[in-house]
Amino acid sequence: TLKTETMIGKVDFTSGPVANVSPGPIIGTQWVAAKEGSKFPLDYVVTENATDPKVPVEAKLQPYNG
Repeated sequence: TLKTETMIGKVDFTSGPVANVSPGPIIGTQWVAAKEGSKFPLDYVVTENATDPKVPVEAKLQPYNG
């Protein structure tokens, strides 16, 4: 059984909510066009942090314009 601290927080498979499950926060993210001069064409940004307010929101969620 695993119970440890990681870069994303506590991982604990010993305390439930059911056997062999370690719950964690769900963070909303989105790919957006990178700023001019970036090494990559897209950036992966956090848009929602309701389940873990310690994670900083980087951008507002944008609609998909397909």
